[in-house]
Amino acid sequence: MIKKIFCGVGIAFTLLAAEGLKRIGSLMAAINAADTPYYQAILYISIASAGVFLVSFFKEIPKIVKYLVTISLFASAGIMLAAPAFPVNQQIFAGLSVAALASFAIPTPPKSEKTVMENFKKNEVSDAEAQPHNICPFCGTKTEGPDQAFCANCGRKLPDHEEQAQDVNRDESSTVER
Repeated sequence: MIKKIFCGVGIAFTLLAAEGLKRIGSLMAAINAADTPYYQAILYISIASAGVFLVSFFKEIPKIVKYLVTISLFASAGIMLAAPAFPVNQQIFAGLSVAALASFAIPTPPKSEKTVMENFKKNEVSDAEAQPHNICPFCGTKTEGPDQAFCANCGRKLPDHEEQAQDVNRDESSTVER
Protein backbone atom coordinates (compact mmCIF):
# COMPACT_ATOMS: atom_id res chain seq x y z
CA MET A 1 0.00 0.00 0.00
CA ILE A 2 2.83 2.40 0.88
CA LYS A 3 4.50 1.71 -2.47
CA LYS A 4 1.27 2.64 -4.27
CA ILE A 5 1.11 5.90 -2.32
CA PHE A 6 4.70 6.71 -3.32
CA CYS A 7 3.89 5.83 -6.94
CA GLY A 8 0.93 8.23 -6.77
CA VAL A 9 3.26 10.92 -5.41
CA GLY A 10 5.65 10.11 -8.27
CA ILE A 11 2.89 10.60 -10.83
CA ALA A 12 1.84 13.92 -9.29
CA PHE A 13 5.35 15.33 -9.15
CA THR A 14 6.39 14.17 -12.63
CA LEU A 15 3.28 15.83 -14.01
CA LEU A 16 4.08 18.95 -11.95
CA ALA A 17 7.55 18.99 -13.51
CA ALA A 18 6.08 18.35 -16.98
CA GLU A 19 3.74 21.31 -16.61
CA GLY A 20 6.64 23.59 -15.67
CA LEU A 21 8.75 22.19 -18.50
CA LYS A 22 5.97 22.90 -20.97
CA ARG A 23 5.78 26.52 -19.80
CA ILE A 24 9.52 27.20 -19.76
CA GLY A 25 10.08 25.20 -22.96
CA SER A 26 7.52 27.22 -24.88
CA LEU A 27 9.05 30.43 -23.53
CA MET A 28 12.53 29.32 -24.61
CA ALA A 29 11.24 28.28 -28.03
CA ALA A 30 9.56 31.66 -28.46
CA ILE A 31 12.83 33.50 -27.96
CA ASN A 32 14.83 30.93 -29.99
CA ALA A 33 17.00 29.92 -27.05
CA ALA A 34 19.71 27.33 -27.63
CA ASP A 35 18.71 25.12 -24.69
CA THR A 36 15.17 24.34 -25.90
CA PRO A 37 16.07 20.70 -26.83
CA TYR A 38 17.19 20.08 -23.23
CA TYR A 39 13.84 21.18 -21.88
CA GLN A 40 12.05 19.03 -24.46
CA ALA A 41 14.15 15.98 -23.55
CA ILE A 42 13.47 16.45 -19.85
CA LEU A 43 9.77 16.90 -20.64
CA TYR A 44 9.72 13.55 -22.47
CA ILE A 45 11.57 11.90 -19.58
CA SER A 46 9.07 13.21 -17.04
CA ILE A 47 6.07 12.11 -19.14
CA ALA A 48 7.57 8.64 -19.68
CA SER A 49 8.30 8.39 -15.95
CA ALA A 50 4.70 9.30 -15.15
CA GLY A 51 3.66 6.46 -17.46
CA VAL A 52 5.93 4.01 -15.63
CA PHE A 53 4.51 5.14 -12.28
CA LEU A 54 0.99 4.63 -13.64
CA VAL A 55 1.73 1.15 -14.99
CA SER A 56 3.30 0.19 -11.65
CA PHE A 57 -0.15 0.44 -10.06
CA PHE A 58 -1.28 -2.57 -12.08
CA LYS A 59 1.82 -4.72 -12.61
CA GLU A 60 5.42 -5.07 -11.55
CA ILE A 61 8.03 -3.17 -13.54
CA PRO A 62 11.30 -4.82 -14.65
CA LYS A 63 14.28 -3.70 -12.59
CA ILE A 64 16.11 -2.26 -15.59
CA VAL A 65 13.16 0.07 -16.31
CA LYS A 66 13.00 1.11 -12.66
CA TYR A 67 16.72 1.93 -12.66
CA LEU A 68 16.46 3.82 -15.96
CA VAL A 69 13.61 5.93 -14.58
CA THR A 70 15.50 6.65 -11.36
CA ILE A 71 18.74 7.57 -13.10
CA SER A 72 17.06 9.69 -15.76
CA LEU A 73 15.01 11.61 -13.17
CA PHE A 74 18.07 12.29 -11.02
CA ALA A 75 20.08 13.34 -14.10
CA SER A 76 17.27 15.64 -15.25
CA ALA A 77 17.07 17.21 -11.79
CA GLY A 78 20.84 17.71 -11.90
CA ILE A 79 20.59 19.44 -15.26
CA MET A 80 17.90 21.73 -13.86
CA LEU A 81 20.34 22.89 -11.17
CA ALA A 82 22.29 24.67 -13.92
CA ALA A 83 19.16 26.44 -15.21
CA PRO A 84 18.44 30.08 -14.32
CA ALA A 85 16.75 30.58 -10.95
CA PHE A 86 13.25 31.24 -12.26
CA PRO A 87 10.41 30.07 -9.99
CA VAL A 88 9.25 27.68 -12.70
CA ASN A 89 12.71 26.08 -12.81
CA GLN A 90 12.53 25.56 -9.06
CA GLN A 91 9.13 23.92 -9.57
CA ILE A 92 10.64 21.63 -12.21
CA PHE A 93 13.63 20.77 -9.99
CA ALA A 94 11.39 19.99 -7.01
CA GLY A 95 9.07 17.86 -9.12
CA LEU A 96 11.91 15.85 -10.67
CA SER A 97 13.70 15.39 -7.33
CA VAL A 98 10.65 14.13 -5.45
CA ALA A 99 9.69 11.87 -8.37
CA ALA A 100 13.23 10.45 -8.46
CA LEU A 101 13.02 9.62 -4.77
CA ALA A 102 9.56 8.11 -5.23
CA SER A 103 10.90 5.90 -8.03
CA PHE A 104 12.62 3.74 -5.41
CA ALA A 105 9.14 2.52 -4.44
CA ILE A 106 8.30 1.17 -7.92
CA PRO A 107 7.48 -2.52 -7.41
CA THR A 108 9.70 -5.04 -9.20
CA PRO A 109 9.35 -8.82 -9.56
CA PRO A 110 10.80 -10.80 -6.65
CA LYS A 111 14.15 -12.49 -7.12
CA SER A 112 13.52 -16.10 -8.10
CA GLU A 113 15.22 -18.80 -6.12
CA LYS A 114 15.96 -22.08 -7.79
CA THR A 115 15.12 -25.11 -5.75
CA VAL A 116 16.48 -28.59 -6.11
CA MET A 117 13.19 -29.76 -7.59
CA GLU A 118 13.35 -27.05 -10.26
CA ASN A 119 16.82 -28.28 -11.18
CA PHE A 120 15.48 -31.83 -11.44
CA LYS A 121 12.67 -30.62 -13.67
CA LYS A 122 15.17 -28.69 -15.76
CA ASN A 123 17.19 -31.87 -16.22
CA GLU A 124 13.95 -33.76 -16.84
CA VAL A 125 14.38 -36.05 -13.84
CA SER A 126 11.11 -36.82 -12.08
CA ASP A 127 10.65 -37.28 -8.32
CA ALA A 128 10.50 -41.06 -8.70
CA GLU A 129 13.69 -41.07 -10.74
CA ALA A 130 15.44 -38.85 -8.21
CA GLN A 131 15.54 -41.61 -5.57
CA PRO A 132 19.11 -42.59 -4.68
CA HIS A 133 18.71 -46.10 -6.08
CA ASN A 134 17.68 -44.81 -9.52
CA ILE A 135 20.83 -42.74 -10.17
CA CYS A 136 24.40 -44.03 -10.46
CA PRO A 137 26.42 -42.49 -7.58
CA PHE A 138 29.57 -42.45 -9.74
CA CYS A 139 28.47 -40.78 -12.99
CA GLY A 140 24.92 -39.56 -12.25
CA THR A 141 23.26 -41.50 -15.08
CA LYS A 142 19.70 -42.73 -14.60
CA THR A 143 19.52 -46.45 -13.94
CA GLU A 144 16.70 -48.78 -14.81
CA GLY A 145 15.76 -49.45 -11.21
CA PRO A 146 16.92 -50.80 -7.86
CA ASP A 147 17.51 -54.30 -9.27
CA GLN A 148 20.20 -53.21 -11.77
CA ALA A 149 23.65 -54.46 -10.68
CA PHE A 150 25.95 -52.40 -12.93
CA CYS A 151 25.74 -48.92 -14.45
CA ALA A 152 25.13 -49.00 -18.19
CA ASN A 153 27.19 -45.80 -18.64
CA CYS A 154 30.33 -46.23 -16.52
CA GLY A 155 30.16 -50.00 -15.88
CA ARG A 156 30.75 -49.76 -12.13
CA LYS A 157 28.90 -51.98 -9.70
CA LEU A 158 25.91 -50.23 -8.26
CA PRO A 159 25.35 -50.50 -4.50
CA ASP A 160 22.24 -52.25 -3.28
CA HIS A 161 19.31 -50.10 -2.20
CA GLU A 162 20.00 -50.85 1.50
CA GLU A 163 23.72 -50.07 1.18
CA GLN A 164 23.03 -46.76 -0.48
CA ALA A 165 20.48 -45.78 2.18
CA GLN A 166 23.08 -46.55 4.88
CA ASP A 167 25.66 -44.44 3.01
CA VAL A 168 23.24 -41.52 2.88
CA ASN A 169 22.51 -41.86 6.62
CA ARG A 170 26.25 -42.06 7.36
CA ASP A 171 26.87 -38.89 5.30
CA GLU A 172 24.09 -37.02 7.07
CA SER A 173 25.39 -37.98 10.54
CA SER A 174 28.95 -36.94 9.64
CA THR A 175 27.79 -33.50 8.49
CA VAL A 176 25.86 -33.03 11.75
CA GLU A 177 29.00 -33.76 13.83
CA ARG A 178 31.06 -31.10 12.01
